[in-house]
Amino acid sequence: MTRSGLDATVGRRGTEAEILKGNLQEISLSSLLQALNADGRSGWLHLEGGGEIVLVNGEVVAASTSNAEGNAAIQALLARRSGDFSFTRGDPPRGEPIASMMGLILESARLDDEWQRLAPNVVEVRDRSKINPKDPCISTLLPWIDGRRSVAQLAHLGVSTTAQIIESINAALASGALGRVRGRRAPEPLADEDFDELIDGARAHMRAGELEEAAAAFHRALALRPDDRIARQNLRRVAALISTRDKRNERQGE
Repeated sequence: MTRSGLDATVGRRGTEAEILKGNLQEISLSSLLQALNADGRSGWLHLEGGGEIVLVNGEVVAASTSNAEGNAAIQALLARRSGDFSFTRGDPPRGEPIASMMGLILESARLDDEWQRLAPNVVEVRDRSKINPKDPCISTLLPWIDGRRSVAQLAHLGVSTTAQIIESINAALASGALGRVRGRRAPEPLADEDFDELIDGARAHMRAGELEEAAAAFHRALALRPDDRIARQNLRRVAALISTRDKRNERQGE
């Protein structure tokens, strides 16, 4: 089975040796899933950076990432725009589909539109008493919501899925717990910026104790490769260092 933009290595029919490989820069995950659905394929689709989708007769019956399962995981994976993948044909355990394939694709398109609108906005805490204590996503993000980071930069921390962030941020904005910082939007990476050079520069800033500059470089790198695990880990480390420093300065100023 060979498709445009896809490199396929195919073994004998009916065995688990049949493997399909490619990169999401060459074919979108939604297009790939629709192709597997049309062919009624069963097996495991593995994605670089952590992610698995299980298909039975072309329907998605399970999905997982490092921090989500089920529908939340499939929507997080559908948001990816790069990374290698491989599909191994086999006979996974049967299960009920998470949703119809068309339903999953339409929901992904809706979330993508909402993300494009929300992601550039910088948000700040307006009323902590209105924070929903039962929302684990907003509780996890709260230490990083400082009126300087955009919603996209909050997603770079990798603590919640895009769908979870959209739902939680919108609910917090509607309740008045959070507010948009007017006139401030996070800078986008320049077209000619190189991911590896940004990472090297960020680490140099860390060694020099220039934490804000390091965080900015990691954010620009993650705008180029949102699913890079090492960059996310380094960004979380820098964010924690900035938070610790700011709290220490506050105590010293009291």
